[in-house]
Amino acid sequence: MLLSREVFDAWRDQIALLASAVDDADQDLGNAPGLREYTEAFQALYAAAVAAKSFRPDVRAIGSD
Repeated sequence: MLLSREVFDAWRDQIALLASAVDDADQDLGNAPGLREYTEAFQALYAAAVAAKSFRPDVRAIGSD
């Protein structure tokens, strides 16, 4: 699979957002979290995961128009 630099950068950005959401959840849930903290962490993680899942790179073969 070949990706343009633009598509690769967008894909990398999606992965970075997901990783950041995981880091934020780790930090937010570190000190005796309550239901609110769990709910907010889940919502942020879910939103980042949906965005990463829905990312569809436009892949083209070499020589195609």
